[in-house]
Amino acid sequence: LDATVCELSSYQLEGIRTLRCAAATVLNITPDHLDRYPSLEAYAAAKERIFLNQRAGDAAVLNARDPRVAAMRTGAGVKRVMFDARTTLDGLGVKLRAPTLRGAHNAENASAACLLARHLGVHDLQRGLDTYPGLPHRLEPVRVLDGVEWINDSKATNVDSVEKSLSAFQSGVVIIMGGRGKGAPYAPLKPLLRERAKAILTIGEDADKIAAELGPVQACGTLASAVTKAREIARGGDTVLLSPACASYDQFRNFEDRGDQFKALVRGLR
Repeated sequence: LDATVCELSSYQLEGIRTLRCAAATVLNITPDHLDRYPSLEAYAAAKERIFLNQRAGDAAVLNARDPRVAAMRTGAGVKRVMFDARTTLDGLGVKLRAPTLRGAHNAENASAACLLARHLGVHDLQRGLDTYPGLPHRLEPVRVLDGVEWINDSKATNVDSVEKSLSAFQSGVVIIMGGRGKGAPYAPLKPLLRERAKAILTIGEDADKIAAELGPVQACGTLASAVTKAREIARGGDTVLLSPACASYDQFRNFEDRGDQFKALVRGLR
């Protein structure tokens, strides 16, 4: 075993004692889990714990464009590697060509991943990027039906994630939003939705709040109803995007269950 790669939530990092990461990154700090943390600073402090037990020679890869991340503390002798998604990939001599890596947020992901891999001695970075299969529930292509692309982004459980996902598309997006809110405002999405969304379909507990902040919307109540409505609205060249900006626990077991049900509904369309 050369390396174990894992993603750690702030919840998990709260409880670490001896975990040491030979190379670790924090991509950004955005409003999330504010039902658990009293402030963004407290949330950032929990994520900063990923660097807690690093030793001299280990690497901390930090987003230079996020002030809270760039200011995170690391131990003596730890190699601080800063990245900027606008320039880092060019500096490494690689490009994002895979359809599974669309969107500016994936430039951040790829920049950090390449720097982590390089620290661990991996050099064939372009092949890794070109063959990346994507992850379930993260801008996951489901199917193209009558010229309409259906995308499962159920992992987008906060407003910032939806902003990044929506930015990957230029126009004609029928977006399905809603679920159990996390206390963050939806209003920051309004300019981007006005520019790129054809319709907003809402589901779940926070539908009324989404409507109040982002309206006009079409209230669908359930995911099945939203998929049916999206099928009616979308035309060739459009994209139907499940990107909820909310947790899933009001109607589903978790975001995976939500995404799996969406995929099943979409695959059943005729």
